[in-house]
Amino acid sequence: MVLVMKKSQIIEQLIISQFQQDFSELEHKAVVETEDEHHFVVTVISDAFINKKLLERQRMVYASLGDKFATGEIHALSLKTFTHEELKK
Repeated sequence: MVLVMKKSQIIEQLIISQFQQDFSELEHKAVVETEDEHHFVVTVISDAFINKKLLERQRMVYASLGDKFATGEIHALSLKTFTHEELKK
């Protein structure tokens, strides 16, 4: 039996894998929501975002997705980024 991953699962794995590689000492979480597997709402929680501006945070997440936009695998993405402390507020 061959298991096929949904795009939302692939996005989540890519983000978490990259953040774990770059910031192994920190805890990270990514939640990917979608209704159609083409448009995604991604929430990333990581203390790697501490003292980072919104644009820097977005670049960090987009970098983890590699060429998924250029190839058309990801069409639209809405991104929310938080540190663990920000999420508590």
